[in-house]
Amino acid sequence: MITAETKEDIEAIVPTLKQWLAQRGLELNTEKTKIVSVKEGFDFLGFNIGSYGGSCLAKPEKEKTLSLLKTIREWLKANPSIKPEAVVNYLNPLLRGWGNYYRHGVSKEVFSYIDTKVWEYLRSWALRRHPKKGKQWVENKYFKTLNGVKEFACINKDRHGKDKTIAVIRIARLPIERHVKVKGTASPDDPQLHKYWDKRHTKYGKTYWTKGSKYYNVANNQDWICPVCGEHLFNGEELHTHHKIRVADGGTNKIENLVHLHVACHRQIHSQQTNWGA
Repeated sequence: MITAETKEDIEAIVPTLKQWLAQRGLELNTEKTKIVSVKEGFDFLGFNIGSYGGSCLAKPEKEKTLSLLKTIREWLKANPSIKPEAVVNYLNPLLRGWGNYYRHGVSKEVFSYIDTKVWEYLRSWALRRHPKKGKQWVENKYFKTLNGVKEFACINKDRHGKDKTIAVIRIARLPIERHVKVKGTASPDDPQLHKYWDKRHTKYGKTYWTKGSKYYNVANNQDWICPVCGEHLFNGEELHTHHKIRVADGGTNKIENLVHLHVACHRQIHSQQTNWGA
């Protein structure tokens, strides 16, 4: 994406860009390359970038929003008799991942719209399961009041066999976190900037889990550092949550028995075939 103050400036850049790409064995895709005014807006990496009320904003792309809702609606129609807990387990990772991707843009209004549509889809799904029952009966069976709001929820068993309530998340509750650009001279390989990168990674990590949640508190207790390799949890590697004492050996899901590790570090722990505790 290249920007300039005038259309003439952009048109003058195109030949230079083509030459620069040609030297690297590349060329512009004429079908996908276009010149537009910021007032018209354009789609880029799932966002619609344009001028709204005199400000340049990045909002979730309309087509991506509709595609998400279509996926959810069609999945529910294709699974009319699946258990409610399976619905929650399917929807939550999908919604959470979508929300985390778009939470850095101007997304609150779209998030609220998605929550409303998903609630409607779930209500229709529940009504189709019980065509001979009244709407109130169906709502009482599948929707529970949690924190003053009716949510699609059900009782499920945890790995210890105890009852717990699980519910479809509402992505409008995800806090919007504006992306802060990296300083122009900041290199991850500069040892003098270690504190800068740790602080930046921690700030990102604090938006990864809901503040005050169990997994947030686990990360906070270990100072956002992987205790195996000593690197920051959010250094770009995938994370796993490890039980210090295995559940099979009497370990619990409580905060004091959990620790976040990088995937490779987690494999290292399990390869030792011993309990790894505090």
